[in-house]
Amino acid sequence: MKVLVTGGAGFIGSHVVDRLMALGHSVVVVDNFYSGRDHWRGRMTRPEIARVDILDKKAVAECFQAFQPECLFHLAAHHYIPFCDRNPGAAYELNVSGTLHVLNAAYESGVNRVFFASTADVYAPSPRPHMEDDAVGPFSTYGRTKLIGEMICRGVSDWGWTPNLLIGRLFNAVGVRETNPHLVPEVIGQIAKGATELRLGNLHPTRDFVDLPTQARAIVDATLAVEGIETVNIGSGHAIRVADMIDLILSEAGHNIDVTFDPKKGRASERSNLCASTKRLETLIGYAPEPAGRRTIQSILDEAKQQAMETADVVAR
Repeated sequence: MKVLVTGGAGFIGSHVVDRLMALGHSVVVVDNFYSGRDHWRGRMTRPEIARVDILDKKAVAECFQAFQPECLFHLAAHHYIPFCDRNPGAAYELNVSGTLHVLNAAYESGVNRVFFASTADVYAPSPRPHMEDDAVGPFSTYGRTKLIGEMICRGVSDWGWTPNLLIGRLFNAVGVRETNPHLVPEVIGQIAKGATELRLGNLHPTRDFVDLPTQARAIVDATLAVEGIETVNIGSGHAIRVADMIDLILSEAGHNIDVTFDPKKGRASERSNLCASTKRLETLIGYAPEPAGRRTIQSILDEAKQQAMETADVVAR
């Protein structure tokens, strides 16, 4: 198929693109490169790239008409929670208005299969793994924008459009190519800079940290399998404390560093648990993504070392 991926140069999007190309699909990346990069520069197998901002409704429509994709993966968004909370106008504009532009263009060009990247942050807090029918109750700007996006997706039949559409509620992705200072890259970045003490936010919450390459595989496989409109958690189904993830990072990095709580890094509102029930996903595709483990962390450490070497080379010149 010819597949269009918005936000395809970003963190999760680029891994989705890799999976699609590995399956032999023809991929078009639509991205404004605000934070994404061309990860395929110099490679023999690479996607087509359209430098388009999804807030430009006309450009988005022209892109769909030019490429005529059969399938859409919509991942372009502001998704860093602190940024969205500080910049609610920008978050609503991109995550809601941008989504309308993309979905309308997909409808007008006859796309028949769609993935919409939502988030586990739409759920109301709960001490147990979240099931897709659980109550929603986001308390971040990001979660609220994504819940509106879900409502738009469920209403496309009002337009006379009946695509096979997967609303994927993504849990905490961990992997290379991160574009925002989430927990794991923040810790590894501090280590790479020679920190002797880690100053972090709340260490007690539990999170479903997911190995990103296997999460991307699940995103693609579930989207290609879904019939009708369905909402599915895309997590590993295993949660650990933030403190335990930090211990894993320090162990893999071979460092013994003091970790202290920094109130400035804590969020005003913090849920104590976030874990996926993966029963619906496993029914759909037969498996769930892997939890982020030693292999995942080592890949990020290797990436950080490579970036440090490249920076040193630039400075030396």
